[in-house]
Amino acid sequence: EMKSVDFSYYESFETSKNEPYTWFYNLPKEQRERPVISEDVAFLGYCLGNHWRNVILSIGLGFGEIEIAEADYKSANGDAVHVPTQLLMKWIQRDGSKATFATLIDKFKIFEKVNPGFINWDDIKTIFTRNQ
Repeated sequence: EMKSVDFSYYESFETSKNEPYTWFYNLPKEQRERPVISEDVAFLGYCLGNHWRNVILSIGLGFGEIEIAEADYKSANGDAVHVPTQLLMKWIQRDGSKATFATLIDKFKIFEKVNPGFINWDDIKTIFTRNQ
């Protein structure tokens, strides 16, 4: 007889430690699965710091897309949308309803484990909870 695995048990174990992102996993699932919208992106683009390229690559955009966005920004003499913000917009346009906060936070969580302090979690929490 095959037993099913209760992944929620493991997820609760994973987030039971007081990690800087624990607040996110304590929210109801429908809030965590909320699609990222352009208003969110306007703020999120500025939270990524100097390693924003790594985040952009982790959500599935390529080097070519980054280079094009950087070239567009330079040719506009600064009169264009901040590059990480442009690329996050491209991500939500491409992935639609799959471009959720859960997807982004899962990526941020990996970066946090590899490079603690990589993400300013207080800023992320402020952006995510601003309309609640």
